[in-house]
Amino acid sequence: MPDGPQAPRRPTRGGMDNEEGEQRGDPRPTFLSLRLEYEKEREKRKALELQLHTIEELHAESRLQHAFMY
Repeated sequence: MPDGPQAPRRPTRGGMDNEEGEQRGDPRPTFLSLRLEYEKEREKRKALELQLHTIEELHAESRLQHAFMY
């Protein structure tokens, strides 16, 4: 196999391989891309759980205040 600019380029797994942005290699997602997606979804879930917890606390506090009004 020749070396240098005339050598055929090896495709990269699931990545962009040339200046034109043509997709080369295996189009399946890599472990790293799946891991990053998982971490993003996990952070979103944590944020939503925190929001839910806050809403539940505010609701409970509101019910207590309402109960003591009468």
